[in-house]
Amino acid sequence: MSARGIPSPQRTEERVRQLATLDATGTATIKLPRRRVGQPAIVSRMIAAVPAVSTAIARDSFNRAIAANGWGQADLGGTWAIVIGTAANFRVTVASGGEFIGGGGEKVITLPGPLGDGNILLRINPNATSADAARVLARWASSTDGYFLRLSTAGGIGFPVIQVFRRLAGVDAAISGASAGGALAAPYFVRFALAGSTLSGTIWNPSVSVEPAPQVQAIDTTFPNPGLIGVGSAGANNMNFDDYVVTGSLSSPIWDAYINDTAQLLNLIDSSVTPVDRWIPQITNGQRLNPGEELIIVPRGGVSGTQIVVTCSFVYST
Repeated sequence: MSARGIPSPQRTEERVRQLATLDATGTATIKLPRRRVGQPAIVSRMIAAVPAVSTAIARDSFNRAIAANGWGQADLGGTWAIVIGTAANFRVTVASGGEFIGGGGEKVITLPGPLGDGNILLRINPNATSADAARVLARWASSTDGYFLRLSTAGGIGFPVIQVFRRLAGVDAAISGASAGGALAAPYFVRFALAGSTLSGTIWNPSVSVEPAPQVQAIDTTFPNPGLIGVGSAGANNMNFDDYVVTGSLSSPIWDAYINDTAQLLNLIDSSVTPVDRWIPQITNGQRLNPGEELIIVPRGGVSGTQIVVTCSFVYST
């Protein structure tokens, strides 16, 4: 009650929640109208969310037969593309999976991806009598730039050496490495995990009931962006890859917040210039909305099909 006996304004808060899906261009628009038409409001709080759940990016059981010249279409993730090597050195059999067939020189095959943070899990069966090196690729920008996990059979004695490599401008450099800690029988289970600048690798035998802790870990910031995923080999003997599964977090969009009209840059009231993992709290905290205006949130640059949620609280004086 005011000094003159006139009731003081009362503040009430209402919440609006809407969901949209990013289109093929990575853009969507959410309009958050005030529920009390014709009455000014203050945006007291807004949260924009992107699901931070792990999702399958690529998968291939290799349950097909291709005599030569490539690996064809993966179960999920697109078509395998030969980056380095002769097409005749690539084939698929139901019994062995994706296979690199002998021949000297490096061989690399990739899927479009892209993977930024996530896990690559697969089974590798190298030739038991060679020192061939298998490679698991991630954040691969081209044939000359990216990361790979290198697995060598150390002279064919069944004692894998596991290393994280960076290829920059065509030059390979080991940024961390170790032995797997024991003589393992092929085939091997392999995991290449990427979380920001932390890259880790694990190798174990399917007979082991519990996956061990990563045997190798490296910190590197050279390639922060999502890139191609794939596998490779550096030897002259056959190398088999099977049960290929890639999971990761969806890329997050960047955000613009407008009042009433997105065609006018003067109406842009808030903007994020870099992606965020999940939350943008209070992006327009305290912004006034006048009668007839709408709050419009435009995320852009995320992965098509990603669902976005915006929850906004409006405060009114009555």
